[in-house]
Amino acid sequence: MAQRGASFDSALLLALVAGLAVLAQGSYLTGTKFPFENCVQNTKFSPFSASFHSYSVNMTRNTSTFCLTLNAGAACTPGPYRCCDPTAYINKLKLFPALGCRGSVSTVNVITPAGKNYSVSSIYFEPHQGFDIVKVTPLRQWLSDRASIQGVRVCYNLRRPCWNMALFSFNKRQIEYSLYDKKVDNYECCPVGVIGLPQPPSPPPRPPRPPPGNTTEPLMPFEPPALPSAPSPPNEPDPPSEPRAPRPPSPLPPSPRPPPSPRPSPPPRPSPPPPRPPPPVRPPPRSPPSPKPPSTPPRAPRSPPPSPIGISPLPSAGNPVGPRSSTSDPSSDTPSSSLDPSPSPDASSSNPDPDQPSYPSVPLTPQVEP
Repeated sequence: MAQRGASFDSALLLALVAGLAVLAQGSYLTGTKFPFENCVQNTKFSPFSASFHSYSVNMTRNTSTFCLTLNAGAACTPGPYRCCDPTAYINKLKLFPALGCRGSVSTVNVITPAGKNYSVSSIYFEPHQGFDIVKVTPLRQWLSDRASIQGVRVCYNLRRPCWNMALFSFNKRQIEYSLYDKKVDNYECCPVGVIGLPQPPSPPPRPPRPPPGNTTEPLMPFEPPALPSAPSPPNEPDPPSEPRAPRPPSPLPPSPRPPPSPRPSPPPRPSPPPPRPPPPVRPPPRSPPSPKPPSTPPRAPRSPPPSPIGISPLPSAGNPVGPRSSTSDPSSDTPSSSLDPSPSPDASSSNPDPDQPSYPSVPLTPQVEP
């Protein structure tokens, strides 16, 4: 009998050790080791669970809020471990975040079905086997029994660096959670579960392809290949682009018709080269001095024409003609110059006037009045 008791005790011990080994394997739902602790994880041994409630994102501020609802079942399934006491409470709540998200949970709000809102600031990130766990505790003051647990919302307010659930959750499609009660018999009830995350809307499906051989496009007639064309001449360079025409002025409010748009101004012509400076004005050549008119020699006094004998010669041009006195001066012994019989040497040598007729010179003899 004693041997049977010893064998029973050894079998019970082996079963307990095996059970503890199963407890240490981690989450049985996803295959991870979350929550990386030796606790009862199966939800059938605990009346408590959680479900998705709401999720909102603020794209402008890069923040979001994720809420889950706590549920308290009527009973739990008894097994080799204790069923979590119906009067047990929830003291802490853990989530499985991605690496590099420390500091992303700013606050946690506990909202009762009656509308009371409590803010929880005791948030901890704990390292476990190379991973992080975010823990919110204590919650016993609000979740003390099954009645106070049912329908309570727990909301996580996220910020940078992991400001949305797609960045915050270790699994991008679901978040793993664990609910803890009081530790008894060297282990705790820590039922684990998963909550599916809302995914972005998928793109609309592509339109179905038409069945083969049922094309709606008309068949095009076959055209023979075109003959090769002669090589085209090289393209001329494009003319310079014209400047954009100015925008037409906006019509005045009182005018009923808008002014006609101005025609585009022609391209500016190339400016002509600057005119050459005029050559320096040369002074006119000096005219040669005009020759002095030849000085005409003084005319010789005209010789009086020969008068017939007995006729007195004409008076000279310079002497006025007066009445001759009938008597001559007896005291004059010297004959008059006009009665000089000797011809003037200058008269014969001077050139005669071509306009006057020439007469033969006749020696004059003085006449003596009786």
